[in-house]
Amino acid sequence: MNLKNIWVYGAVFFLGAFVCYITLQFSLFEIKSELDIPNILISLITMSIGLYIADTLQRRVNKNQNQHSYLINKLDTLWAAFNDFSEKLSFDSKIDATSIKNFNKEIIYPISFLKNVFNSFEVNNNCVCDLEKNLEKLDSILTNIPADNNVVDYSDHLPSIENKVTEISKCFSKILTQIQKL
Repeated sequence: MNLKNIWVYGAVFFLGAFVCYITLQFSLFEIKSELDIPNILISLITMSIGLYIADTLQRRVNKNQNQHSYLINKLDTLWAAFNDFSEKLSFDSKIDATSIKNFNKEIIYPISFLKNVFNSFEVNNNCVCDLEKNLEKLDSILTNIPADNNVVDYSDHLPSIENKVTEISKCFSKILTQIQKL
């Protein structure tokens, strides 16, 4: 807070206090000394309904935020792992067979878990299904290439692999868009 704001807030406070003092000096305000039971009950019921509505809305917002953050974290982890793997594919025309096995274990299997999470949250999972199919196609391309000394040379299949990597990246972005709509 800077000094200018303090003076403005102080002036507004004293102006409000002055207006309240002047209005309370008039005898126009009468205070009832008896209790108005029907109005008190209506006020309590209205307050209870309002609190119930506010609590329900807050729970829904929290649920959507929890779903959103959980799905975003899972997707970010999988997308980062895929990007690491795709970098290996883009920089060379050979890859270790163990990297392909790790790709299967670290990316493809968790996608089915992500699909199940989408189902349990009752979110459209078509994008996740497309991603899973594209990942499996990429895996089948890489695993069907013969390995020599535990190294897979995919130079003959480079255009199809690059197309699959592009499709998979598009699927990840579609899933991200789907999560953002929550």
